[in-house]
Amino acid sequence: MASLIDRTVKDQGKAEQVKSVVSEIFAELKAIRDQKCAGHRRLYELNAKYEATPEEFTKVLDDAYNQRVQSPTKILVLRSR
Repeated sequence: MASLIDRTVKDQGKAEQVKSVVSEIFAELKAIRDQKCAGHRRLYELNAKYEATPEEFTKVLDDAYNQRVQSPTKILVLRSR
């Protein structure tokens, strides 16, 4: 990605800014993936636990939903810099 940015953006200062933003976006995408995997893992654990309450499932699903809503917003804010 860095070489593509260097070839496309002629101003070196701007190119460094773009690389920084791209790096932050990739870090956010990785965090999203990790959070999603952790949420799935929690659901599998709850599903295996017979005494799990509906509230426990709801909490995990609510957390996953909130993260899914917040993450694109973070990426848009990074992109608009």
